[in-house]
Amino acid sequence: HNAKNKRIEIINAIKLKKFKENTAFYNDLLNIMQHDLSKYIYRYHGTQCLKDAQSICEQGLLMADYDLNFTTYVEFTPEKLLLFQRGLDSAVGSDAVVIVKQPIVGNKPQEIVQEIPDEMQDKFSFAQSGLGGFRDNGAYYYVPPEFIVGYVDKKNQKVIYNKQRIKNQDACLNK
Repeated sequence: HNAKNKRIEIINAIKLKKFKENTAFYNDLLNIMQHDLSKYIYRYHGTQCLKDAQSICEQGLLMADYDLNFTTYVEFTPEKLLLFQRGLDSAVGSDAVVIVKQPIVGNKPQEIVQEIPDEMQDKFSFAQSGLGGFRDNGAYYYVPPEFIVGYVDKKNQKVIYNKQRIKNQDACLNK
């Protein structure tokens, strides 16, 4: 068991070294993850593929359950984001991780999850990467695009800012 853990540690160290050797990518990663902890909670959502990450930027993060903790992880370190993957075949998060920005107002995280209005149900299409199952094959909730900061494309070592968000909100983010 210890030999297996040692092997995983070595593999992870090699992966991190490769990511960090691409200094432009690593600096972009540090940039997009940087935020004021008194004003925002950053949440991280691994996707099945790059297409899903792009789709989340455009439509928002669709959810079967109202609880963000079922589909996101809070406050990753850059290393944790780069190594993050889960699922039976470790596909979730291996290519891309989406960053969700949850504002804090008066020391309290704001509710950013909204119910999907019936008239919008048909407009959404997505692949589920969460642990739960969808009722009636549909999502009932979503985090609107203005709370999606962007995503980290680990496959091509690129950081993609969400254009929707920048259009809708504070255009003077970090960049």
